[in-house]
Amino acid sequence: MYYENIHEFIKKIDSKNIDKLKPQLMKYVSELILSIRDEDNKLSFKDTEKMLDIVLIREEFQYDLEKELELENSKFGLLTDEFMKVYKQFTEEIVKNGYLSDAISLTRSNFRALGCIHRDVYLVSKQVGKFEYMNSKEYLEDLQEQLYDQLDQFKREFSREYFNILGLISYIKSELEYRINEIIGTIFQELKDKSLDDFNKEDHIDEYKNIFNKDYAKELERRKYSWNVLSTKLQENYFRDELYKDLD
Repeated sequence: MYYENIHEFIKKIDSKNIDKLKPQLMKYVSELILSIRDEDNKLSFKDTEKMLDIVLIREEFQYDLEKELELENSKFGLLTDEFMKVYKQFTEEIVKNGYLSDAISLTRSNFRALGCIHRDVYLVSKQVGKFEYMNSKEYLEDLQEQLYDQLDQFKREFSREYFNILGLISYIKSELEYRINEIIGTIFQELKDKSLDDFNKEDHIDEYKNIFNKDYAKELERRKYSWNVLSTKLQENYFRDELYKDLD
């Protein structure tokens, strides 16, 4: 009956009685905001007004506190932000050169290195049966977003953030070197008893054939060089000190 009473009360309001009924209307509004039901009308308009004032003051305080914390948090995670800028630039180069699947594979391997493969599983589970997604730039971007979320968990622990980033830089470097050695081994195994022409006549998927192309070998060397160049600043003490110089 409480809400029905309010509804009936509102229906009675018109231009002639609005001033007279305004205090009761304000009382009802205050009660709804405060989530209280004064069905017996034991509280006065002034009572609810005082309670509402306290709630509004608390809300304003919470808002100011959230803004302060938001500003404080913006001082953290700067190294993570810089790493992601570098990593996205690096993978964009790979995609631009026509090797989207390699960029995806490298990013997925980062989850294994960080012990958070469940993040990749989560993405895949949402797209069950959609093969196109698994080989799309959208998938790569989603993976990168998940990678950022994983690293961003430790933004208020500078030492952990630092070692995570440093470890990931080193891991990516080793993965690139491993890929080069892996390709060399594969080529050696395939061509030890046949010529390249004989191999090209055989039935193989395009991605596998591409690794026997000299342009691909050059691309792998380019990646190794590019990653070393792009990630160098992230490993420099001066760069990190400058990033966090304003952190109290």
